[in-house]
Amino acid sequence: GCIVARCLNGPREGFLEGCRPIIGLDGCFLKGLYKGQLLSTIGRDGNDNIHPIAIAYVEIEKFDIWEWFTNLLLRDIGSQEQRGWAFNSDRQKGLLEAVSSLAPNAEHRLCLRHMYNNFKGKFKGQELKKLFWKAASTYNVKQHLRWMKEIDRVMPKKFPEDETAYDWLCEIPVYHWARCFFPSRTKCDTLVNNILESFNSYILDAREQPIIDMFESIRRKCVTRIQVKREGMEKYQGVVCPNICKKIERQRHESRNCFPSWAGEDKFEVQHFLENHIVYLRDRHCSCGMFQLVGFPYCHAIASISYHRLNMEEYVDDYFKKDAYLRFMGT
Repeated sequence: GCIVARCLNGPREGFLEGCRPIIGLDGCFLKGLYKGQLLSTIGRDGNDNIHPIAIAYVEIEKFDIWEWFTNLLLRDIGSQEQRGWAFNSDRQKGLLEAVSSLAPNAEHRLCLRHMYNNFKGKFKGQELKKLFWKAASTYNVKQHLRWMKEIDRVMPKKFPEDETAYDWLCEIPVYHWARCFFPSRTKCDTLVNNILESFNSYILDAREQPIIDMFESIRRKCVTRIQVKREGMEKYQGVVCPNICKKIERQRHESRNCFPSWAGEDKFEVQHFLENHIVYLRDRHCSCGMFQLVGFPYCHAIASISYHRLNMEEYVDDYFKKDAYLRFMGT
């Protein structure tokens, strides 16, 4: 059938300039007289908002289509070997296999909300639900293993042929779904694809239009959005992007429960309730796993930075700073 692809030149160039190296892949149905699906690739800007890269109209979603679309994308933005891309998706038909065939070494995160829906179809109960999310969302490998052990305890194997919740989870490689195994270079700890769903809602009206009109409507929306975001950031007085500042401020409040002890040079031992964590400020690393993955200080690091009255902004990754944001927005 007819396939049309279009790359959003402005957003694409911005993405290559400064977005974090994580790409959301998704497909959604059209709403008008013309049936088919719209495939989209979305990045995250330094203020944690959507940044569209490319879209394509296809009649059906399958392995060959995803392979075609992903191949065009990587030709346009650079291969996984060149750029170190990571991907995030709902595990649509053929998508995981297509990405693996073209970028076998790429990180590929599955949306935890969709994964849990499949999980609860087989394994019921609030206790298993809580343990599933704890095992997936912790930043710490030891904590992950602890929650997995609890899942095994809550639902023991009665017969050798039984599939337990623990077995089901172990069949999916942990680097697809467990946060503590995500590489830190992406500076992104997302577990769900809400940013893709936001984009699909953002273009809902356009999805009711004829194909060419839909593409043009989406293009105009993206161009207008970039202009509004750029002008807003130009007026902003801070060094770190506002949405990231809000996250840091919430962690600053939590840091009141953290008690740092200086251990020489840039090393701190931080007591946080019943747990102790080791922070290395120069390496932007904490034994809890948060600091290095998200790219800005969490409560343990904030307590350590405050101990020496250091400049908090110096410990925020450049992805999240106003100057970098404006550069990739074309200013």
